[in-house]
Amino acid sequence: MIYTINNLLSYKSDRSQNPKNICVELKKIIDQVTLDKDLRKIIDNLRGIFDIPINILEFDVKKKFFLSFQFSLGQFSRRFKMSYLIKDLFYLLMFFLWASIFSKKLKIKQQVDIIFDDLDNLNQIEFFKKLSSKFKNHCFIIKKKVLKRIIIFLIFFLFIIQVYQRKIFLDFYHSFILCLLYP
Repeated sequence: MIYTINNLLSYKSDRSQNPKNICVELKKIIDQVTLDKDLRKIIDNLRGIFDIPINILEFDVKKKFFLSFQFSLGQFSRRFKMSYLIKDLFYLLMFFLWASIFSKKLKIKQQVDIIFDDLDNLNQIEFFKKLSSKFKNHCFIIKKKVLKRIIIFLIFFLFIIQVYQRKIFLDFYHSFILCLLYP
């Protein structure tokens, strides 16, 4: 049987086969599906819009199909059914509508010539500080892992509170912090 995008959901693998044979058969079926003319039109349109090479788009489509295969059931996920696609499209449109209504408008107050991002240690900061003197306007974006420090501070703060006030409701906060430490 030749599989297309329309009859892909009807495929069921024989689970009594060797898993390697199932994967080889699955690869052949996915290769057949990516040759479908409707899917080719979609891939060509995406290539034209985003200027991405066609082999990369084909690989991404094949990977998406392969990852949607449920090996425990021996069939593809039902997320490719038309009803799911329409529902997902509706959710996407509602998200864009919500974002356009409730999002804050960005107001650019100052133009920046260069942005220094993801600085890790002090040596980098000193080097880029010297480099920033060559530009009129610059911005530093520094990411520090402060979550552990915040958690340690909260634990210390809760310990101090428990020492001074032996209240029952503080046990809730203590367990909340432990949940943050050991997710």
